[in-house]
Amino acid sequence: MKRTILLYILSFILSTITINSYAQETIPYSFDFSDEEIFNRDWTILDLNEGSSWGLNDQQEVVYKFDKSLPGDDWLFTPGLQLTKGKAYKLSFLIKTERPYRMEKEKLKVTIGNEKTPEVQTIELFKDENCIISYYATKEASFSVSESGIWYIGFYCYSGAWEGNLYIKQIDITTEATYPAPINDLKVTAGENGALTANLSWTNPSTNNMGGELSSLSGTKIYRDGALIETLLNTSIGNPVEWTDNNQIEQPGKYVYKVVPFNEDGDALGTPKNVTSPWIGEDTPNAVTDLIATADMQTVSVDFTPPTKGKNDGWVNTQELSYKILRNPGNVTLEEAYKGNIPYMDTVNELASYTYTVIPYNQVGQGNSTISNKVVAGTAKDIPYSESFDTSESFDLFTSIDGKGDRNWSYASTEKAAQYWGGTSPIDMWLITPRLNLQTNKNYKLTFYTRIANARYAENTKTLKITLGQGATIESQNQILKDEIIVDYAIYEKQEIRFFVKEDGFWNIGFNCFGDTNYETIYIDDISVEEEELTPEKVSDLTVLPEENGVLAATISWKNSALSAAGSPINFLSKVELYRGTELLNTFDNPELGAEESYIDTELPEAGKYTYKVISYIGDKAGEEATVSSPWIGADVPGAITDLNITVEGENVTINFTPPVTGENDGWIDLTSLNYLIVRNPGEVILEEAYKGALPYIDNIEELNGYTYTITPCSSAGTGSPTTSERIVAGGGKNIPFNEDFEQKENTEFFTIIDGNEDNYKWHWTDWPKSVSPKMEYYGGDSADEWLITPNLKLKANQKYKLSFLTKLDFATSPDYTRTLKVTIGEGNTADEQNHILMSDIKVDYALYRTQEVIFQVDKDGYWNIGINCYQETSSSSSIYIDDIAVEEINMPAGVTELNATPDENGALAVTVSWMNTTVSDTGLPINRLTKAELYKGTQLLQTFNDPIPGVKETYIDDSIEEPGKYQYKVITYIDQYISPETFIETEWVGPDTPNPVTELTCTISDDPSTVILSFKAPTNGINNGWINPDDLHYKIVRSPDEVILTDNLKETTLIDNEQKPFGTYRYTITAIADGKTSAETVSDPIEAGVNPDRISPDNRQSQLYYDTQKESLIVPTDGSIKRILIFNVAGTLIMGVEDVTDNVSLSKLPTGIYIIQAYDGKTIQQIKISKL
Repeated sequence: MKRTILLYILSFILSTITINSYAQETIPYSFDFSDEEIFNRDWTILDLNEGSSWGLNDQQEVVYKFDKSLPGDDWLFTPGLQLTKGKAYKLSFLIKTERPYRMEKEKLKVTIGNEKTPEVQTIELFKDENCIISYYATKEASFSVSESGIWYIGFYCYSGAWEGNLYIKQIDITTEATYPAPINDLKVTAGENGALTANLSWTNPSTNNMGGELSSLSGTKIYRDGALIETLLNTSIGNPVEWTDNNQIEQPGKYVYKVVPFNEDGDALGTPKNVTSPWIGEDTPNAVTDLIATADMQTVSVDFTPPTKGKNDGWVNTQELSYKILRNPGNVTLEEAYKGNIPYMDTVNELASYTYTVIPYNQVGQGNSTISNKVVAGTAKDIPYSESFDTSESFDLFTSIDGKGDRNWSYASTEKAAQYWGGTSPIDMWLITPRLNLQTNKNYKLTFYTRIANARYAENTKTLKITLGQGATIESQNQILKDEIIVDYAIYEKQEIRFFVKEDGFWNIGFNCFGDTNYETIYIDDISVEEEELTPEKVSDLTVLPEENGVLAATISWKNSALSAAGSPINFLSKVELYRGTELLNTFDNPELGAEESYIDTELPEAGKYTYKVISYIGDKAGEEATVSSPWIGADVPGAITDLNITVEGENVTINFTPPVTGENDGWIDLTSLNYLIVRNPGEVILEEAYKGALPYIDNIEELNGYTYTITPCSSAGTGSPTTSERIVAGGGKNIPFNEDFEQKENTEFFTIIDGNEDNYKWHWTDWPKSVSPKMEYYGGDSADEWLITPNLKLKANQKYKLSFLTKLDFATSPDYTRTLKVTIGEGNTADEQNHILMSDIKVDYALYRTQEVIFQVDKDGYWNIGINCYQETSSSSSIYIDDIAVEEINMPAGVTELNATPDENGALAVTVSWMNTTVSDTGLPINRLTKAELYKGTQLLQTFNDPIPGVKETYIDDSIEEPGKYQYKVITYIDQYISPETFIETEWVGPDTPNPVTELTCTISDDPSTVILSFKAPTNGINNGWINPDDLHYKIVRSPDEVILTDNLKETTLIDNEQKPFGTYRYTITAIADGKTSAETVSDPIEAGVNPDRISPDNRQSQLYYDTQKESLIVPTDGSIKRILIFNVAGTLIMGVEDVTDNVSLSKLPTGIYIIQAYDGKTIQQIKISKL
């Protein structure tokens, strides 16, 4: 470290000596590093860390070479430069980098200072910390100095180690032009009292664009909205300036000004500051303020504050302002150019909600409009009056008062109604109509509709009170028209209230929502008030009194009206009408006001409750009807019995109850005709249809079960309401089928549960978890001997029964959780009486239900009990469950008898199948029913016979056979799911059969040796002993060896073959054919036939060539007519030939076969076909 400091001091001393020894450079200055001597003399290198540093290379470049271990900390200083304050200079230099590993980046900073020391080099001209330049590039920097003198530019490299080389090629320093700095303090004010002038003020610059001292200022240019309007010359550097723009500003408005200083080098650089002026000239007036409308009946005061400035904050002449005044609704223009006193006074007649619009004007133009508050003014609404709240403005005429609560009445835009939805109880919220012009001596009807938004819950209720008064205040609403309307419905309901007033004038109707409530919304809509003609109020004290002892008559009484429907006094009633339902019973003409009336109705059609109504009239105007529902008139059906009590003793059930004394409708009943329908359930067993005997009633029950009894009282008037008893258990035992699914816990009382090892663990009913069905559960400790024994089951000897039940464990994750069961039967419900084992050692080690089944019989009729015993010595911590215990009879029918399957005659493709249904089970017990029988052909189900009768013969014709053959049929019968043994039968041949071969075939020669007589016996049946069609039976006969088909449709059993043929040995083959089916061949014995040469006359031999089978030779005619013989096989191939024939030709050497012989006589050919056997 000491050595580094010493080197730094020495370097500083050397640099000082260099500065003092050589002259400084002036501007412009340029150096390309080509002169090493000048470089060493004038340039200074400062290495601050003894690593690599700057230096010249052979390519006339100054280079910083990287150091492998140390970062750069190296300075390169220019010679001293003579610089002048106020001038601008530009530095430019060429630079590039060289990277050994492609990823390196150089760090270079260029500074200036008045000494060649790092501490003084604080003015930064250029900086690049990610310098990667493969080829020389020019870098530039503009600068100026704060004072004239000697300055040094430093190139500082501070790259990291191994970061490559940095090269500098050319240095140039030149002067640049300087310009005044821009003006940034321009201010603009408008001329006074709307003059079309502007006052500008600013300070001239004292510095140039480089931040140095400004040496010269030629003047200032002034622009308005981008256009040059004035040039001021010879302005002083740094002095303040004021100037007025009165250069023909033609229109009021806002203008944008800028001022640009300039000198001999040009205008100030950069963007000058643009300043927008305030409004110049007279402005359009601003809107009026504080616009308030107040009303006193028909008079409206419209007060406001006139504007003092313009829309654009400019000057306005307040003495010359005028106002346009409009009234809405109607858009009525009250004043076009009002200049009078403020407030402005207006008078309106129609009661409405009004707003006023005020628009100020001056010679420049129109200001913005201002709309007042809404104000209700005018006299009053005339009758008829209606309000449907179609617009929000309609609600403005109403007064809403918050007497107590939260929120207030408001307008419901979606509902188009008035609404209130506050809910802080108790509430006292008022909605009051506008003034209504009402008169005495008139009756009025108020109508409105109301509902609540949601009536789903009982607490969603609002209560209304309807009032009348001369004012829209709570205190003024001092007459109650209706004290309470409970609104608890969500569909609009119509409300009507009639009223009158005691003096002419303006009146208001109040809707007061009061009392306890919640936040459910109440709506009021379609309010109307209309004048009604005078009608009486409805009669009072309307009652109906039935006659005694069921007589069909009743007395109706009431008190006549004395007031109108609106409550005002009336002078007379013209009539009163009494109706039963819609039937007019009587008319009372000119009844006395306020008098009591009555009428006895003796023409009732039948007993019952009736509605009576009374209507009063003034002239022909009917008042509101009064209605009343009568008590029961006439004989009533009996009311329900009471005090129903059931007791059980053995198989006897005692039923007792208290008979009714009044009717179901609280009417009179005829006790002399009283009787009872008594029904026992389950099964709806009618024990008595019209019981009139003494009580208690005794019932006898055999089957053990839970029972209820239903008692229904009846009389001559009809049937009363039934009464059902509590469930009781009675009966000796359960009939079969028996099923218990444990859905009802009460059914477990039929079972016997025994804790055999007395460890307090035993079978019990459970319905946990709730997601599965109830069942019986046992959960025990170290050992088990737990019994679940059925109720008495009524079983028959020799009858088969099937016991089934479901069982499983709660969980079965280990063999230790296994439970063991056995199933027993006995004539008693104790463990000792369970002395017959049906199933034993049932291992339950599974957690999904499995069915256990066993079929059993008992040896005598009677009651038996089945026990399920869980037993084991080892412990298990898993519960075992039992569910769905069932016992049912197994009536497996015996097989059918007398099963026959007879094919139809004449080869028809049909079979008649018949059998006798069984009458016994497989154990020989009689059966009284079958549920179905199934007939199969092979495996194909042909027919199902539902509910066949035992012992009855069944027949079925199977016409679905498509191919002849033998077929197997079987019959199976069912009793429910139990199946009989299969009974089979196979048919004889069905349909046409293939004929048997013909028999007894004989062949004889007639007198003519070429004539053969064939005879045979026809077949009578088929090869399967089946039917053949005699009408289609025919024969095909083929002669060999020449394979001549003599016939293929011979109907007879004889044939004469008289065809001339060579002498030889022949056989005949016969096949029988019927319905397209061909029999096996029947072949005759060989027979010699044909013309024998020894028997041929010489004349014949002279002209006929033939084959002698005995000699195996061709016999040639003796007349010498045959010259040449050719012999071919059947394929047409020449086998042999004989020229110049003079004698017979031997064929003994030819193999057996068929040959074609051609003989030539010179001109014609003879051809014969022979068979060599």
